[in-house]
Amino acid sequence: MKKLLDKIKKNKQNRNNKKYKEINNKNSKTLKNALQQYNLSKSLQKNIDLFQSTILKDDDTVIYRKFKNRDSSIEFCLVFIDGMVKNQTINQNIIYPITTYNLNQCNKQEFNRVGERLLQHISDQVIMVDEVKSSNSVDELIHKLLYGDSILFVDGYDKALIINTKGWDTRAIEEPSSETIVKGPREGFNESIIKNLSLIRRKINSPDLKFKFKELGVRSSTKICIAYVEGL
Repeated sequence: MKKLLDKIKKNKQNRNNKKYKEINNKNSKTLKNALQQYNLSKSLQKNIDLFQSTILKDDDTVIYRKFKNRDSSIEFCLVFIDGMVKNQTINQNIIYPITTYNLNQCNKQEFNRVGERLLQHISDQVIMVDEVKSSNSVDELIHKLLYGDSILFVDGYDKALIINTKGWDTRAIEEPSSETIVKGPREGFNESIIKNLSLIRRKINSPDLKFKFKELGVRSSTKICIAYVEGL
């Protein structure tokens, strides 16, 4: 009798797992199809609005850092998720080199003739990061952004650079001593809200995951975050 009950329970569990996988695959395909309908524009502001107001709206962890090259009128915007990147890489290896590099010494006619040349030049000779690639796929850009990379938009180009800036902190995240588990990841929250949000983001890699920051308390001004999945 016990073997029969175990067999029925196992079959039911297998059916539930199969159903979950089917639903998960369906949701993944739906999300991918939804992202594929979007295209990048040559307007920097339109690309920012696409991410900020449409795809990643209501997410306070996404940072949009606009800046200019000091020797030219070219505008840039670096998009990244707070807590998922190395700030030192962002500041010293991306923003500083681009803002101080003399882009006026480049052959502007050649860049205007072949639109990707400026992006390639910045990738090869300006940005000091080990892994950089260009892409015009919004689906790929979102996926890389949510996994800790940064996206660099350049005004006048309908492609963006995907820059390796992954740098989430995992050393301080440990298994809670009061909640020991046998199976599953041995990770738990700590006192840092940004580290906790990065832990959630790594588990749910979807643009539907939203974070909204609020402050509570007249004197303490305690920072809290409401995390939710849009559409559920």
